[in-house]
Amino acid sequence: MNYGAGALALIVITVGVILILAGSGAFSPTLNISVGTVLTVFGIYTIVFGALSGDKLYYTSWGVIFSVAGLTIAASHILNPLLGLGVALLLIGILAIMLARGRSLGKR
Repeated sequence: MNYGAGALALIVITVGVILILAGSGAFSPTLNISVGTVLTVFGIYTIVFGALSGDKLYYTSWGVIFSVAGLTIAASHILNPLLGLGVALLLIGILAIMLARGRSLGKR
């Protein structure tokens, strides 16, 4: 299965589970919790896909960023969202440094 098809299937399944749990009265999800859950599950899928693919750094980095964003959105009623934004920006900066170093090492 390619990345896009697996990601789409997982997102549809996650939304379906959230709707079933909400419809059964098991819990009342807010929009923040629902979006945060979808992003976190998508991020975990991307991390796993990255660990199993040839382009580990790219997929794993984006998976971590999606997971941090999802957890930040889901926990926005507990934590300040700026904290999650700061962590995501740090991860993007670290990724940029790693990619720049990798390219410069390859040119030597």
